[in-house]
Amino acid sequence: MVGIASTSNYDTRSSFSNFGSTDVWIAAPGENIVSTYPGGTYASSSGTSFSSPMVAGTVSLMLSAKQQPVNQSQASKALANAQKLTPDLNQGRLDVYQALSAWLSAR
Repeated sequence: MVGIASTSNYDTRSSFSNFGSTDVWIAAPGENIVSTYPGGTYASSSGTSFSSPMVAGTVSLMLSAKQQPVNQSQASKALANAQKLTPDLNQGRLDVYQALSAWLSAR
């Protein structure tokens, strides 16, 4: 299980997000995310429900890039290559490029 916080477009913790090292392991964008909306349209919305899929999607990208299983330790090590923001966001904000690069260079 991974606690995921939300960040704003300005790389600050979202006001609605949990924080602190006991609740949050990593953060990802979660404000004003454009997504599909009922009726075949798009809308902008905010929440950690938008942050979590970004982290899960990054792990999926790692799996598809290297075509080998990834365990929790390997995934967390790669994801930890995040953009450090504030201590209350623990590892920092997800950096997909750095996570993928770390995963591809790992043995």
